[in-house]
Amino acid sequence: MDKSKVILISVVVFAISIVLSSFIIAVGLKDLGEIISYGLQSGSEKISSGLYNYASVQNRGSEDNKDILNLQEAAEYMKIQSSELLQLTMNLELPSIKIGNKYIFSRKAIDKWMEYKTLVVN
Repeated sequence: MDKSKVILISVVVFAISIVLSSFIIAVGLKDLGEIISYGLQSGSEKISSGLYNYASVQNRGSEDNKDILNLQEAAEYMKIQSSELLQLTMNLELPSIKIGNKYIFSRKAIDKWMEYKTLVVN
């Protein structure tokens, strides 16, 4: 076998090995991406669940002592309509946490926000 045929066969084998290696790496990265994506999604669900459970624990006892309020409670506390509060929340004017399709509010954050708004208006 002459030298040029050996070089040609070597180049073809090398090219095939590069293509196969790239395919194996791509499949591995895709699987890794799915694992990471699942982990992040699972982690965010755990965080949301934890926040919801925290809000439930904080809201036990007297209605006047609630630190965490849902949308309706926060609107009543602020003496505005729920739709107005939702608009403030969606415009990112009022601090809130969205869990699923529900919002929760910190009474302290509402107090600080209302104090700031009072200072700005006056």
